[in-house]
This record gives sequence, structure tokens and C-alpha cells, in this order.
Amino acid sequence: RIDDADLIIGAGSTAYEGVLRRKPVIVVGEYGLGGLVTPDTFRKHYNNRFRGKINGVRNESFSLENLEKEINKSFNLTFQELQMMSNQTITLQNI
Repeated sequence: RIDDADLIIGAGSTAYEGVLRRKPVIVVGEYGLGGLVTPDTFRKHYNNRFRGKINGVRNESFSLENLEKEINKSFNLTFQELQMMSNQTITLQNI
């Protein structure tokens, strides 16, 4: 369950729900490793429907080392940043 998770690694609606619930989200999908959703990358991931790497290609591969780097970065997100992205998601879905 998303509510019980400390970190979400996924794509599409799973990543979207993670952001809504103020969880750190790493986008990994059919277009590869999109990386950690941050206030700086949120809008790009949202517009890309959380499908993977922005401007990536289908079935793009990635290294576990790069995934590990993104996991480590996720520990630096603050609650305020997570709240801000959640609020932006709510605002965008109401447009």
C-alpha cells in the first residue's frame, strides 16, 4: 500500500498517487529511469504522465547504480517540498 511506503518507485498512476500522498517518488517506467520527482522536475514528470525518462525512448535501460543514486537523493526531500508537489498535483487536476 502506498500509505505504508516510505518511498515509491514506479510509473503512471502509482507515481501520481505517491506524489498526491506526499511520498518521495522515483519514476521508473516504460521510458526508463525518469529519476526522483522534485519541485524542479515535478511539472515535466506530470506532463510526461510519470512514464519514465523525460524524452526517453520506450524500453530504455538504466543501471542499478543510477537507481541507487536516485534513492539516496530521495532522503533529502523535505516535507514542505513533498507537500508543495502534492498541492500542485491537486491544482493541475482541477484545471
